[in-house]
Amino acid sequence: MDVEDHEVQNRPSVSKNGLQTLREALGLINGQLSDSTAWSDSVLIAIDFENTGSIRDGFLSSTDCQVGLAILDFRDLRRDIRRLGRLIKTHNFVTGSPSYIKRASTKFIFGKSIVIKKPVGILKRIESVIPRDRHVILVGHSVRNELEMLRILGFKFESSTSAIIDPTG
Repeated sequence: MDVEDHEVQNRPSVSKNGLQTLREALGLINGQLSDSTAWSDSVLIAIDFENTGSIRDGFLSSTDCQVGLAILDFRDLRRDIRRLGRLIKTHNFVTGSPSYIKRASTKFIFGKSIVIKKPVGILKRIESVIPRDRHVILVGHSVRNELEMLRILGFKFESSTSAIIDPTG
């Protein structure tokens, strides 16, 4: 098996039972709350890329790009939320022209955008917020597009990516 075949075989697929996976991850089994499920140590990550044409063409025609991530750590659901502050941690990474960076950053209302000087730094930033020692559940509208952007950037889908959910079907 060559490298390309191995990548295709290890490429994650979108779950056909995403709602059931999400219920189990949140500990909602048979209408009852449960503290111990196979998913109770999971991290739910919503991801969304903007200006994907830049990524698709390898940043040759434009370096304007943005990716947002919202992370819910299920361990935090079992802690005293009043001490945690925000339950969902958000990240916005942006690169490109000064005008694009300004426009994209002002639209991010959940914190401060992180400006990345070189587009190749986007992958490193994404990887810095995705824990590799936990079960990761990726979620996104039309998530196949986000999976493709991650693949193009060189993201390695290891065994920690346990489920992928697309609420749009």
